[in-house]
Amino acid sequence: VERGEKKDVVFLIDGSDGVRRGFPLLKTFVERVVESLDIGRDKVRVAIVQYSNAIQPEFLLDAYEDKADLVSAIQALTIMGGSPLNTGAALDYLIKNVFTVSSGSRIAEGVPQFLILLTADRSQDDVRRPSVVLKTSGTVPFGIGIGNADLTELQTISFLPDFAISVPDFSQLDSVQQAVSNRVIRLTKKEIESLAPDLVFTSPSPVGVKRDVVFLVDGSRYAAQEFYLIRDLIERIVNNLDVGFDTTRVSVVQFSEHPHVEFLLNAHSTKDEVQGAVRRLRPRGGQQVNVGEALEFVAKTIFTRPSGSRIEEGVPQFLVILSSRKSDDDLEFPSVQVKQVGVAPMVIAKNMDPEEMVQISLSPDYVFQVSSFQELPSLEQKLLAPIETLTADQIRQLLGDVTPIPDVSGEEKDVVFLIDSSDSVRSDGLAHIRDFISRIVQQLDVGPNKVRIGVVQFSNNVFPEFYLKTHKSKNAVLQAIRRLRLRGGYPLNAGKALDYVVKNYFIKSAGSRIEDGVPQHLVVILGDQSQDDVNRPANVISSTNIQPLGVGARNVDRNQLQVITNDPGRVLVVQDFTGLPTLERKVQNILEELPVPTTEGPVYPGPEGKKQADIVFLLDGSINLGRDNFQEVLQFVYSIVDAIYEDGDSIQVGLAQYNSDVTDEFFLKDYSSKPEILDAINKVIYKGGRVANTGAAIKHLQAKHFVKEAGSRIDQRVPQIAFIITGGKSSDDGQGASMEIAQKGVKVFAVGVRNIDLEEVSKLASESATSFRVSTAQELSELNEQVLVTLAAAMKEKLCPGTTDVTRDCDLDVILGFDVSDVGAGQNIFNSQRGLESRVEAVLNRITQMQKISCTGSRAPNVRVAIMAQSRGGPVEGLDFSEYQPELFERFQGMRTRGPYFLTAETLKSYQNKFRSAPSGSTKLLLLSGVHALLFVGLDRVKNFEEVMQLEFGRGFTYNRPLRVNLLDLDFELAEQLDNIAERTCCGVPCKCSGQRGDRGLPGPIGPKVGRFI
Repeated sequence: VERGEKKDVVFLIDGSDGVRRGFPLLKTFVERVVESLDIGRDKVRVAIVQYSNAIQPEFLLDAYEDKADLVSAIQALTIMGGSPLNTGAALDYLIKNVFTVSSGSRIAEGVPQFLILLTADRSQDDVRRPSVVLKTSGTVPFGIGIGNADLTELQTISFLPDFAISVPDFSQLDSVQQAVSNRVIRLTKKEIESLAPDLVFTSPSPVGVKRDVVFLVDGSRYAAQEFYLIRDLIERIVNNLDVGFDTTRVSVVQFSEHPHVEFLLNAHSTKDEVQGAVRRLRPRGGQQVNVGEALEFVAKTIFTRPSGSRIEEGVPQFLVILSSRKSDDDLEFPSVQVKQVGVAPMVIAKNMDPEEMVQISLSPDYVFQVSSFQELPSLEQKLLAPIETLTADQIRQLLGDVTPIPDVSGEEKDVVFLIDSSDSVRSDGLAHIRDFISRIVQQLDVGPNKVRIGVVQFSNNVFPEFYLKTHKSKNAVLQAIRRLRLRGGYPLNAGKALDYVVKNYFIKSAGSRIEDGVPQHLVVILGDQSQDDVNRPANVISSTNIQPLGVGARNVDRNQLQVITNDPGRVLVVQDFTGLPTLERKVQNILEELPVPTTEGPVYPGPEGKKQADIVFLLDGSINLGRDNFQEVLQFVYSIVDAIYEDGDSIQVGLAQYNSDVTDEFFLKDYSSKPEILDAINKVIYKGGRVANTGAAIKHLQAKHFVKEAGSRIDQRVPQIAFIITGGKSSDDGQGASMEIAQKGVKVFAVGVRNIDLEEVSKLASESATSFRVSTAQELSELNEQVLVTLAAAMKEKLCPGTTDVTRDCDLDVILGFDVSDVGAGQNIFNSQRGLESRVEAVLNRITQMQKISCTGSRAPNVRVAIMAQSRGGPVEGLDFSEYQPELFERFQGMRTRGPYFLTAETLKSYQNKFRSAPSGSTKLLLLSGVHALLFVGLDRVKNFEEVMQLEFGRGFTYNRPLRVNLLDLDFELAEQLDNIAERTCCGVPCKCSGQRGDRGLPGPIGPKVGRFI
């Protein structure tokens, strides 16, 4: 036997109560084995660990270099005692604390590692998992059992079954000592590999080699039971890497519905720190496994310089993906994104389509399909090999030419299907609708930069199925459509659904490219008559670039579809849903038509370019939520920030948590990049406490966060947003504090969780649109889309802004025109239209006495009025632009006999010319270039007035009821319309909600009769 060969030998000795009498014989056995070995620092090293229900290391591998000292230490051992016997925990302890470089192991140098287990009873815990880990990490275990020890268990632990030995009592140990010693002495690394080729001996990563390794792990409920196996695999791989800030960096990202960063590549600089962070990992739960979204996230966020990646320096980038099942979202586009960056993905999955796994991975060689995560230890070496050996050049060669998805295809469209899923449609009807939509989609060139598809179902409520941004391939869209099921419900509220679609689908955050001028199509499929009003949302749609198409069957009201589409040619009706296939070609042709641009822009006008905002999150850290729910809240905050913060945005984030007082986690000025903010959110620790003083906490935000010293840009008019998440009613005045901070220009969002009702939450929010509630913290993720839509609008100042110290001037120019063409030349027009004179006087008095609006401070808008009409001879002007005074009404009365007056194209041109002579900074209330609104009032006996109304624009998003001269409140209605126009054009507020006007008062008493004297 060749002497001087390096080996590390660890004895794991049963020190439980049942071994007390035999312990001296155990020590004798160990002593004789050691006597046979060539002990020395550069030869054989020995460690001894005792265990029972606890673990007691006696000395480690680097403790003794001299054989005599070592033997003396063995002779001095005393039994620790205890029960029951937990062999599995002891084996796990050895993996993590003894077979390590820091404990004197030379595993990193390729020195053979031996374990000699001596036990006298069956283990009370699981030994299978740590045994596999030991053997796959290169350790050679021997199992020696005495008395009641289980031979099958010992064979499970041992390197090979014949490495397990059983003796009836302690006195027989001496008979097996020489056989054990000989095997330890004779076995070389090469012989070990030949004995068990599937258990390849580990050679840790070469010292000094740079690598960036990211683990993307499934944390959904489907992976929860076996999550500890994922954690153990990561820990073992890390143990074999040369981890350090200048060598191998490691990151972990968990995902389910959305990705969650556990730690970034630059978060930890030592192996111990990384392993400690890995051991703390816990599954975050979730109902979906969105691998595609997670891939897109790591490509854009993790493999970047701010997150610690050294990709720009040419350091090899590795991504290890572990998934519990098939992805719930599309993988085609995200897979390309990851590879385009130059990352080497390796995939381990259960129940996943092999083709999808190959699509994601670096090559088919790095695809590992498992039936259970119990198989993960067998994959350790197969993962380590490429991580340790592949260079950046080799990765690029394996990736090949990753063809990017073109930025522009020339065929871009956004198509949203709005589907009647009410009781009247029934399951059979929905099946026909589903097939109809599938066949339409089959004919479209679906892709992120081509045609995007969204689907919404509705009945009495709205059920969003998937958004324009959700699926990035035709196959994924078709699969989602096939999963559609009848929602049911009554009555049918198409108006409500149309309003929802405009506000939640045709917006940038939902994937719409409306701001980029991409054609927007809405296909409405109805099977019954809507029971709510469709006129108002139809008018909103008609004022945008959304092109509606109406498809109807069964009991549909064709007139309602015509109102929605505003074009009879875009209404297609069949007797029953079985006839939908006959409409497919017509629908395809309509979708191929080029849309006609409208005179107005998108429904929600706002500043172009990047988003900017200062957002401070205020989190309830009391027992209202509790520790576990608080983690869900943090995940929700993380997902909101992650989704809303896009490249190029100027967003600052602060965070505080509160109970009876407030803890400032970080201020607006503290972090300047998205990864830094997300990492800071991850590091927030639950505070606890019995009292939640929400009011005091809001006041604290106002005094300490929304100030210039904390980084607030309120003086630059950057939107200021407070985002409160609370789990219970405030112990102090939360409503008063919220109103106070809102008056300073801060928009308040409030989310209630668990023990707080919506009424209480609404008291904290600035308005109903920024108030949300869920019954459990786990449901917070369901609010994501709704919150993001509202938050995106607030960040672009699309919601009504709070009062600020900055005021603006608002000047309005109004032309009052009229068409009275049923009189002869020189006749009195007031005889033909008897209510006209009094109504005009009331309107002029009302609209020139406007109240102040949101951005004019204490001043009301300045209104100037002109009166003119078009006769056969040309324009007739009764009054030039001037601030109206009652005595000027005579100017209008002077036009009574200068008619008749006509409404023609020349009339509108004359109004336009009149506006051109007005100051350029004023708001014009009429038509065409530079004009902000055109309103029509129907006079008595006017025909086809609804057709004329189609020329109207600028009335905003309120229900546009026809205005007629015989309306009792015509003057109030026009004043309200003018107020909305002023808010929109002067203050940038797209909509303004006003309370319903009260009933008109009773008429007064009839006056006394007066005699007439001639």
